[in-house]
Amino acid sequence: RKAVKTQEILVDLVTSTQMEVDLQPWVDKLLALSLKGKFAGILHTKNDSLADVVQNDGTDILYGQDFFYEELLGLKFKISPFSFFQTNSLGAEVLYSKAREYIGDLSKGSDPDKIVYDLYSGTGTIAQLMAPVSKKVIGVEIVEEAVLAARENASLNGLSNCEFIAGDVLKVLDSLTEKPD
Repeated sequence: RKAVKTQEILVDLVTSTQMEVDLQPWVDKLLALSLKGKFAGILHTKNDSLADVVQNDGTDILYGQDFFYEELLGLKFKISPFSFFQTNSLGAEVLYSKAREYIGDLSKGSDPDKIVYDLYSGTGTIAQLMAPVSKKVIGVEIVEEAVLAARENASLNGLSNCEFIAGDVLKVLDSLTEKPD
């Protein structure tokens, strides 16, 4: 995976554990390639599942780190191999810009006074992109790891008006006292 804005590349080779293989020659060949961009990390994920989904039975860092950064609309996001993040960053910027316009346009003197919910928020990308035009954004996601990533990215971006809650959306909605606009 390659980030459009930062040009960082994260490679994750997924194999079963049926055979032990020395992956260092493969890493060396990747690092020797002349590419537009730079490797943030090269990983090896073990997956003994027979399903069509990649199950993480353990990931080894062969080079660098197990994440990279991408930027959308001036915000920075840390992305790991199992994080959901739009693969077309430029297209996502167009889509999210349009969504921002529906909330408010600060360039036209709009006051950020709206409460916004981001339900099934994942790592909080949309919530964070809506935060600059909102009074407060509340993201709700059942996957605890994604909520932790959302909080980390909001902190990285200096966004203090984002709250991320781990839990089942249908249950959490009943407990929220601030209602969305």
